[in-house]
Amino acid sequence: MKEEKNYTLEQINGIIEGILNKVDSAPIIKRISPPKLADENTLALALSEEEIENLYTSDAKAALVPLGVSIEGISTIEVERPRLAMMKLIHLFYMPPDAPN
Repeated sequence: MKEEKNYTLEQINGIIEGILNKVDSAPIIKRISPPKLADENTLALALSEEEIENLYTSDAKAALVPLGVSIEGISTIEVERPRLAMMKLIHLFYMPPDAPN
């Protein structure tokens, strides 16, 4: 059985070296996804204007966003190079498939 990966926003920010803007109840992050698929334990990847707009109707409590983006009520990590940060996160959350017995 795979062990679930859990990170604080501070731990994630330490890896991707962004600007953390934390709201009061920052979640424990268990996965990454686009805003439309995010829940309260997901770091939503909002790298385009459309994805940033989707944050307003998302269940996400935290998001990776480009520099200068702020969303009311959501903790954000602002990064200068969003796609590079996304690649680091994909590596961080990657779970190899179970090998057959």
